[in-house]
Amino acid sequence: MKSFKESIISKKIAVIGAGRSGLAAVKLLKKLGARHIFLSERDILSESTKVFLQKNGVQWEEGGHTSRVFNADVVILSPGVNVHNPFISRLKEVSIPIFGELELGYRFIDGKIVAVTGTNGKSTVVSLIANMLKDYIPAGNIGAPLSNFAGMKKNFVLEVSSFQLMSIQSFRPDIAVVLNIDQDHLDWHPTIEEYIQAKKRIYENQGPEDILILNLDDPITKSFGEDARSRVFYFSLKEKTNAYIDEDVLRLYIYGRVYPLVKVSELKLVGVHNLYNALASSLASFLAGAKLDDIKRTLLNFSGLPHRIEFVREIRGVKFFNDSKATNPHAVIWALKSFDTDVILILGGKEKHLDYSTLINDVRKRAKILIIFGENAPSLEKTFSGLVPLYRVNSLKEAVDKALEIAESGDIVLFSPGTSSFDMFKNYKERGERFKNEVRRINL
Repeated sequence: MKSFKESIISKKIAVIGAGRSGLAAVKLLKKLGARHIFLSERDILSESTKVFLQKNGVQWEEGGHTSRVFNADVVILSPGVNVHNPFISRLKEVSIPIFGELELGYRFIDGKIVAVTGTNGKSTVVSLIANMLKDYIPAGNIGAPLSNFAGMKKNFVLEVSSFQLMSIQSFRPDIAVVLNIDQDHLDWHPTIEEYIQAKKRIYENQGPEDILILNLDDPITKSFGEDARSRVFYFSLKEKTNAYIDEDVLRLYIYGRVYPLVKVSELKLVGVHNLYNALASSLASFLAGAKLDDIKRTLLNFSGLPHRIEFVREIRGVKFFNDSKATNPHAVIWALKSFDTDVILILGGKEKHLDYSTLINDVRKRAKILIIFGENAPSLEKTFSGLVPLYRVNSLKEAVDKALEIAESGDIVLFSPGTSSFDMFKNYKERGERFKNEVRRINL
């Protein structure tokens, strides 16, 4: 019987998408000895990418996907390629096997895997785990694509999106973590039900020797434990379970023994959502073999990632925070709950057709003023009009200027857009840097 490597390198392979993951897949296929690789990209390729492809004998097309892809025996998708794209649907109709770059990389790595998914908190939890487990490499959405590590004997902690999970086959993490589930990417997934099912795929190939870690306080993730074949562990802020908080101390309860970690008051991370992140990462790391001292040290020293409720600057007693990573309403709710004082909330970006009515109660309770901008400003205005004072502006610069104009000493200005950035920016990082620059340019 042929090995997976032997079966794939003899075939004609089409890679869809020329981002980091797509190019990583091409590099791996060349390394394996594949002779017939074709790259298809909807946008225009950079000159450096063309030089790389030409040097490696890879044919390509740019500016859109054509029928040339149908000559392939196997198709490999980059994570950003929507499986519901009509072009991809046609490939399925003619029964061309399709799987993602994550699956390709998984087939050729040698080591343990902790995989983290959820609507919010993935990057923070992966970073925490990577600091707690010194011999685990952060990869996937937060680092290099898994295909970059093919042939290496390494352990990995992966940030895994619903997009990637839609195109797995045999992917099986030793430890899977599901942080939370809320509406997101409904411009990509046609229904919330499909989004939930995609998240569930992270543990579909697990067995009794594997571990699944779930948020007990989230009714959707809690339900995942009902059909899991793996060993299930939980974290919670409401109940004493495998990872919980009691008397201001984060604690683990594993196989009948309690392990105190650190006090909540000692954490540098801000917000209730980060208490969940701290519990989830501590539980996953301990079960993966981390030393208690390394878990405690990380919890005490980790101050968060850029663009996650990141303090930028104080101007005339007004504190500005950058939460550009908040790309859905659920993330905005947790950001608002991080502050006890009045918040001037800057909201808006790409129209993803999300339900912002879930934000109404928290905006009413915690937001003093709402400033909206971006492609989805009309729907935001319709949802929040009359709830709190609302200003609609045309740019991030105008939003910062308006916030400073109306803010009073002691206020918090929170940039937590609640949607993706693609209407105006390349990604949430570029958007966050723009916000910080707009705040920093202000002369006192």
